[in-house]
Amino acid sequence: MKKHYPFYSSNRINPESQQVFNSLSKINKTAIKSFLDIAFINSKSYKRRGNMKRGLIRLFDFLEKDYTKITYDDFLKVASAISESKFGVDTRNADRNFIKRFLQENFDDWRIEFKDFKVMKMEVKSEKDKLTHKDLITEKELEKLISKTTDIKYKTIITFLYESACRPEEALKLRWSDMDFNKNVIYLYSIKTGKKRAVPLNDCIPHLRRLKKETNGDSDSLIFPSDMDDQKIMLNGSLNYMLDKLKTKAGISKKMNCYIFRHTRLSQLITKLSPKVYEDIAGHSLATGMKTYAHLSQDIHIKEMKDKVFQIEELSESKREEFEKQIDQQQRKFNNLMEEFESQKMLVESKMNSFLEKANFIELANNPTYKK
Repeated sequence: MKKHYPFYSSNRINPESQQVFNSLSKINKTAIKSFLDIAFINSKSYKRRGNMKRGLIRLFDFLEKDYTKITYDDFLKVASAISESKFGVDTRNADRNFIKRFLQENFDDWRIEFKDFKVMKMEVKSEKDKLTHKDLITEKELEKLISKTTDIKYKTIITFLYESACRPEEALKLRWSDMDFNKNVIYLYSIKTGKKRAVPLNDCIPHLRRLKKETNGDSDSLIFPSDMDDQKIMLNGSLNYMLDKLKTKAGISKKMNCYIFRHTRLSQLITKLSPKVYEDIAGHSLATGMKTYAHLSQDIHIKEMKDKVFQIEELSESKREEFEKQIDQQQRKFNNLMEEFESQKMLVESKMNSFLEKANFIELANNPTYKK
């Protein structure tokens, strides 16, 4: 058994997780394949299948034994190792879920053998783990990312992910038949919801036209295929790898992944679109959007507090300029009055000095001592 729960480095050409899978015992490799076939009978989510496979590879890599020999003591050590691993909360919870499902499928007495999985509990994200408005990508950062690649495919996909606010897996399985250039609309299908939706596009249309022309894409061709094989779908990990390289070139220090574009865009759209249109574009309910994205936009909170609580009117640019001119005019008038005041003050002081001198002279003239 290993000391720490395995963490595999990214390698698009020869993934470390696949290397480990190839080194597993025959019984464990067969068990993983059989379980995946059963788990995904009614699903075609390649991303989730890949995540589940990696989760089980980590399990057997850590235990270093055949699954048929797993004991409750092993289960306790796995639970502890996952909790202490450097994975994020989502990955740790996903691995826990995959492991429990695998054991349920392969052990008839799992409730007794592993005591109902009571020690392997799901974590709840703390506030510090949640996305904030500071994590969102700015317009300048978006421009920097696009400027740091000469590859039209990546220029297009960055612009597309932001403008469409789609889930990355929705974008990566798109074909040219899903794009309607007459209406400038892309048709997205989500395995998550099982629904198709139409999303209008604008800024990324020139990029899409150029990409289609340069790749000679036909209706059945993938819009954003894998770099290794244009007949295969690009993986989220490959896209994240590219984004990480571009953000380093662009000098962007914040975390970057393919979902940040959806988070950023939806945090803007939820404050501008009607509930029905928002749901159609986002591909989820307004309630989900309010829970996930509304807190990311501070502008609407600030505006509502100013309007309804502080009752502060936000000036338009034209009104601001008008008031600034009036203030400037009043300042000049004030300066002129101050100059006139100082001038009158000096005149009064001069007359007062002259009066005092005359008064002193008269007083001396009437003084008997002075007369003598």
